[in-house]
Amino acid sequence: MYQYYLQWKRGEKTWTMNEILNTPITNVNIFENEQMLTNRLFYVVTDFYENKLRVLIFYEENVFLKEINDELMLVQDIWGIQ
Repeated sequence: MYQYYLQWKRGEKTWTMNEILNTPITNVNIFENEQMLTNRLFYVVTDFYENKLRVLIFYEENVFLKEINDELMLVQDIWGIQ
């Protein structure tokens, strides 16, 4: 994901991955049943390039299994570009 971001930014005024991930714009549960929960954290990076506003939207999808005591166990972590 970070390599894609660096190519998208074309090497100008880049942020670290920690800076990008500091504040997701939204946190959404996209699926839930008795056994599992799928959640997405969405992130947005804006850029002004060649007199045009550009927006990069990506997400982290986390799949959790629900344990008996209502705790969540992370079983899958997927990154995607919107």
